[in-house]
Amino acid sequence: MRLVELYESSTTDEIRLAIDDIMSMMLSKGVKEMATDRFLSLLGKRGFILSPEELIQAADSSQMVTSVDREKITTSDQMDVDQSVEAPVDVGDMAADQAMKDIKK
Repeated sequence: MRLVELYESSTTDEIRLAIDDIMSMMLSKGVKEMATDRFLSLLGKRGFILSPEELIQAADSSQMVTSVDREKITTSDQMDVDQSVEAPVDVGDMAADQAMKDIKK
C-alpha cells in the first residue's frame, strides 16, 4: 500500500467517525434531521472541509445516516449498539474469589 493510499484511507475513516459522532449527538438530543449546510459547518469545526457531494459519498458508509442530499441529512431511528460486547470484568474481584476458593480446599 502506498503512503497516499494509507493517508486517504485514514482520513476517510476519520470523516466517517466524525459523521457518526455528530449523528449520535443529534439522536441523543432527539434531532432527526438537520440542514446539510449546518452539518457541513459542524464537520468544518472538526477540521473536515467537505463539499455536499463529498458528504453524500462519505455518509453512504455510515449506518447512522438514513438519507442525505443537498438539503438535509436524516438520522436513523436508533443507534447501532454492539450487543456482543460483554460487561467489564473486575479482575481484582475474580482473583479474590479464586484465592478464597483455594484457601477453603
